[in-house]
Amino acid sequence: MRGVAILLAGLIASGEASAQGKAPYPDVFVEKIFEEDLAAVLAQTCPLLATNFPGLERHRSSAIAEMSDRGHHARSFAEHFAPIQPERFTPLRQAFLGKHSLTAHSADAAFCEAGAVEVSERSAIGLLLMPVKETD
Repeated sequence: MRGVAILLAGLIASGEASAQGKAPYPDVFVEKIFEEDLAAVLAQTCPLLATNFPGLERHRSSAIAEMSDRGHHARSFAEHFAPIQPERFTPLRQAFLGKHSLTAHSADAAFCEAGAVEVSERSAIGLLLMPVKETD
């Protein structure tokens, strides 16, 4: 299973070069998408991590509220913003890898350990996950 490594190698290949005349999504929204997608992959890959659905709901609500504060309604995002280019995720990916001394080719177990650290730190990614108790 190299799902985590594959995701981190090219997270969210969204859209085309630049949608005609549309603004890029604000960085804060790109960060929220990265956090949510990374947490989802960790929850799918790591047997001792699961999605924290109440945390996910709070995370999404805060992203929508942030955009609303900037005058954008969730229903009109696609009308106002260009698709997010994959390179916008590169600094976020690099920061996560660096924080946990990982590479895109690290073993899934190393990514799972990084996910557990995120949970224990109650980071933005960690709040989207919850530990799963081992069963005998």
